[in-house]
Amino acid sequence: MVSAWGKFHLGQDFTYGIFDPDESCWQILSFLSKLTCAGGCPPTGRDRAGGAGGSMATIFHITTQREWEQAVQRGRYEAQSLATEGFIHCSDGDQVIRVANSIFRGTHGLVLLHVSVEKLSSPVVYENLEGGGELFPHVYGPIDLAAVRAVTMFEPAEDGTFDHHYADTRIEPP
Repeated sequence: MVSAWGKFHLGQDFTYGIFDPDESCWQILSFLSKLTCAGGCPPTGRDRAGGAGGSMATIFHITTQREWEQAVQRGRYEAQSLATEGFIHCSDGDQVIRVANSIFRGTHGLVLLHVSVEKLSSPVVYENLEGGGELFPHVYGPIDLAAVRAVTMFEPAEDGTFDHHYADTRIEPP
């Protein structure tokens, strides 16, 4: 029985695989090529964050200004979920506003971390552990400060939503 499948970031390359709970391990499906993925592969962070023009893939993480300042003091960012779930929740550009509106609506004092996948020393796995079909990037380890390309203020609008931040993710609004 396969319970999840995801995309791993290994250096400059991406590898697709499925998790086999009976074997407690990831079974690799293919290296780099989407054409050989069983059942087709999901759009990758690289596809979503700039295409094939050599642009670095960017994933996003929402945190508080205070937590970011503490990370700078420690020399790395570790969300609470890293200790409780084993990974840091992130989003691709086309997911972050929806996630913000769902989880952080009306919350002030937030910042948006723009994380370069290629500069992370921790692995990134695209997966869905909530039972849906949409895959989200999860960072399985701390986020290196050198991998954070930008930090933008991420305040909600007067109505509590984050729709005015689409420009921060370089993704057009729906």
